Formats: sequence, structure tokens, C-alpha cells
Amino acid sequence: MPYVKAGALRSRVDIVAPAGTQSGTGGTVPSGPVTVASRIPAEITSGPLGEALQVGAIQSGIASVVRIRYRPGIESYMTVVLEGRTLQIASVVDVDNRHATLELTCVEAQ
Repeated sequence: MPYVKAGALRSRVDIVAPAGTQSGTGGTVPSGPVTVASRIPAEITSGPLGEALQVGAIQSGIASVVRIRYRPGIESYMTVVLEGRTLQIASVVDVDNRHATLELTCVEAQ
């Protein structure tokens, strides 16, 4: 079933995107992150990552799956902030392509 039950959405997370401004030479100058959405109700589950390709290297560790109600514009270059922890989004899945639930597979940011 693609819908997240309201009772499962116990956690509150922020979705944050990196930001930058364009320099006079056409490059990008990093600036502070931009909060795309704040205090989103979410269901968090964790489990073994096994081996996953992340940033060009195979790593093992713990993966967290963050389930939220569908919202457009969430991309894999963004991060999820959960109670002070920063989780890098590895994949964004629109469950059953129904625009009801997003599953964000995340790994702890280094």
C-alpha cells in the first residue's frame, strides 16, 4: 500500500539543499544551506546498508529509510536533518508512482 499511516509519522525532519551564488567568473561560490521544507512528519526506519555505491566508493554501514508524504522537488543532492543528525539522501522513490508517499534512502553524512 503506497500510503503512510498518520500514526507512523512520529518524527519531524527538515529537508535542506546546498546553496551557492554565481561568481563573476561563472563559478559557484558556496554559501549557507537553504531549508526546502521544515518539520515534515516522517517515519524513520534503519537497517544494514550492505554495500552501496556512494560518491564513487563502496561503503558499508547503516541506511535509514525516511518515508514522507509526497512533495515535489525533493532531490538526491539534498540532505535530511533529523534531531541534529544529517542524513545524505541516496535515492528518492515515489512509491508506486502514485504521488502519495516518498521513500528517501539515506546514509549518515560524513
